[in-house]
Amino acid sequence: MNDLERLLRPRSHAVATLWLVAAALVAVAAWLTMDVYARFNELARERAIIARLQDTSYRRPPPKMSREDRERDRRLSAMEAERSFRWYPVFRGLEEASSEDIELLEFAPDKVNRTFVLRGEARDGEALLAYLSSLSEQPGFNDVHLAHQKLERRDNLTVQSFEIRGCIR
Repeated sequence: MNDLERLLRPRSHAVATLWLVAAALVAVAAWLTMDVYARFNELARERAIIARLQDTSYRRPPPKMSREDRERDRRLSAMEAERSFRWYPVFRGLEEASSEDIELLEFAPDKVNRTFVLRGEARDGEALLAYLSSLSEQPGFNDVHLAHQKLERRDNLTVQSFEIRGCIR
């Protein structure tokens, strides 16, 4: 076959179909490549998010303190509570509410919870109620109440022993 006969012969449709199939394969390969690339980027973003979440969620356990350190911290916090406690309003309130008919035997403040307990003896019930009323009117105290009272015999006298509880402002 010479060159002239080849030119005159009609072209086969098989070659056009092959070119069309090749173009379709290239297009599918390009689409698959773009899809794989997008999924790879999405996977990388998700791994970064998971790593960041794991870093933020992991907390190291606090170091174990020795017994001496715990005891030292307890003493320091007790000293700090003692140092920061304002005694002046408490003692001023006790002095202003004082009475000759009342004998205070014990004053036990709880500085942490800001409460107090007063134990003592009163000459009679009226003196005790007057003292309780006077104590509850003091600006340094709050929620003052009689927790316990009992008649007791001391030598020739009968006195009322009492326990008063309240809060320190």
